[in-house]
Amino acid sequence: MNLKEIKLYNRDRANLKLVKIDDDNKNPGMWRLEVDSEHNYILNHLRIIGKESAPNMNVENWEAIDPSGGPFIAVGDIYENKYKVEKFINATTLLISENEGNNY
Repeated sequence: MNLKEIKLYNRDRANLKLVKIDDDNKNPGMWRLEVDSEHNYILNHLRIIGKESAPNMNVENWEAIDPSGGPFIAVGDIYENKYKVEKFINATTLLISENEGNNY
């Protein structure tokens, strides 16, 4: 199975990427944030940024995540002019829409 990946820049030179979770289309649009084993601390020290007016920090109120060394990943961010972050499922799982027309 050839999974889609989006490589992310990280100041700590980690191999940080978003990997599409392809479970025979049981999880459409689900992507997982992964890092190489040498840089596990990047996800262990990930910041979660909530919406300013949110009454609590439930995942529905998350606006962004920020792994150690970056990049800051926010709802609405677009990667490769094709993939758009729609929401967070948890700190390392995202729902990302894909525009087949390649023109976000």
